[in-house]
Amino acid sequence: MNVKNKLNIILYFIISIFLLSCSKKANNSIVIFASDSLKSPLSDIVNNYESETGKKVEVSFNSSGKLAEKIESEFYTDLYISSSIKEIDKLKDKNLLYNDTIKNILKNKIVLIIRKNSGKDISSFLDLANNSIRQIAVGESMTSPIGYYTEEILHDLGIYNLVADKIIYAKSTREIVAEDDTEVIYGIAVAKNSSKKQEAMDFINYLYSEKSITVLTYYGFDVIK
Repeated sequence: MNVKNKLNIILYFIISIFLLSCSKKANNSIVIFASDSLKSPLSDIVNNYESETGKKVEVSFNSSGKLAEKIESEFYTDLYISSSIKEIDKLKDKNLLYNDTIKNILKNKIVLIIRKNSGKDISSFLDLANNSIRQIAVGESMTSPIGYYTEEILHDLGIYNLVADKIIYAKSTREIVAEDDTEVIYGIAVAKNSSKKQEAMDFINYLYSEKSITVLTYYGFDVIK
C-alpha cells in the first residue's frame, strides 16, 4: 500500500469519527437558539429539565436578530425563542419554521423613567436619542438580566448605536417609578431543519409547567397561555 492510499484511509477514518460524534450529539441533545435576555431563567429551566428527564439541552444565547440570521444561514437548531416577533415573522415568511409550532409565549416590559421635574421632553423610548439626553441608567449586562433585555430592545428600536455612549450601568434596578413602558412579546417556534420536532415540542410544553412558570415569574416574565 502506497503512502497516498494510507493517507486516504486515515483521512476517511477521521471524517467518519467526526461525523459519528456529530450524529451522536444531534441525537442526544435538543439545540435551542434563545434571546440573550432569557439567559438567567432559561438556564435554570434547562437545568431542571435535564435533571427531571435525563435529556440534554444545548442553548446558544445571542440577540434575536443574530440568531435569526444563523437560522437563515442554515445553522442547525431545534427551537428558536425570540424577543422580537418581527424576527419570527421573517423566518416564517421564508418557510424556515414549522407554522403549527409558532406561539407567543412570554411577555415583559421595558420601563422608561425620568427624574421628577427634570424638564426633559421625553414621551417615548425613541426620545432617548435626542441630544438633550446625556445619561441613561440601565441594569448592568454582566450582573442583571434586565441589562441583556434592555440592550436587545434598544437594538430592536434601532437606537442602540445612538445611545450607547450615554449608558451608565447600575447593579440595581429595583427602585423605579414608571413614566412610560413598552410591552415586549416573546415568540417561540420549532425550526424546519430540526430532526427532533417532537422533542422540541416536549420542551415547549415544559415551559408551561408550574415549575417553569415559577422561574419565569421570578425573573419578571409573564407566560402567555
